[in-house]
Amino acid sequence: MNNETINRLVEAGVQRLRPLPAVAARLLALVNSPYSSADDVAALMEKDPALTGTVLKMANSAFYGMPRSVSNVNAAIVVLGFNAVRSIALTSAIAGAVPVGSLDAKKFWKHSVTVAAAAKFIAGKLDIVNAPDSETAFCAGILHDIGRIVLDISFPGSLKEIRRITKEKFVPTHRAEFELFGVNHNRVGSRIAERWGLPPELECAMVYHHEPLACEGEQIIALITAFADVFAHRVKCGTYDDEPVPLIPLSCAAPLGLDTEKIESLFNEFEKTAANSSAYIDAMGIS
Repeated sequence: MNNETINRLVEAGVQRLRPLPAVAARLLALVNSPYSSADDVAALMEKDPALTGTVLKMANSAFYGMPRSVSNVNAAIVVLGFNAVRSIALTSAIAGAVPVGSLDAKKFWKHSVTVAAAAKFIAGKLDIVNAPDSETAFCAGILHDIGRIVLDISFPGSLKEIRRITKEKFVPTHRAEFELFGVNHNRVGSRIAERWGLPPELECAMVYHHEPLACEGEQIIALITAFADVFAHRVKCGTYDDEPVPLIPLSCAAPLGLDTEKIESLFNEFEKTAANSSAYIDAMGIS
């Protein structure tokens, strides 16, 4: 298969992704504006009752451990904050925009949510001046592997061959993809970010989570997502059962102010709460 054919198939796969709902796209911009208020966000979300319902269901799930029930968007924003509501809305919109194809939907989303939870946890523990907010890290985790869905759409039935290569050659999934197609899910992430109008920090996490030191822009979010991906695999939450744990050079720890001992300590702390991702999946309504 030549490069032109591969590019055409990948582009066709990207186009199969539905655009993000207008409300979700505007919410991304609104939450990042210093001039927006809880009322502005609530008024916008009221235009999409289905999205509002999902946000409230997720906000009341065990994942967030709310002390009392949240019955409206304003309350969710006050209790959880702007960025958390953005995370929930974006997760809901993405889940509705992607056809999972031959991938196991529940395993795919459990992996994505576990990476998101780990990224949020890691970001909240960093003591560096340029650390992203924890909810941006959460969004990065949700989005990091969406390119896998595009490859599955573009090359139906290829997962079996990808798994064979990872087992026989002891290589991670993204390298097996590149061997098969000349492109991998992280590189496809750039096209998805363009289609959905995602901000640069989320695009960087999608494209560079397997090679974060190559990122010349928002490197910190790419590094956080890379370690979060490892954490998810270590708690047995890969996209498929026997997926190998990604390897990250120790040099990736230094920009985050971490070393081997601190990383292991963070993982041990995260491992105790990793099972909470199941509550988020249940609230998303994925079976």
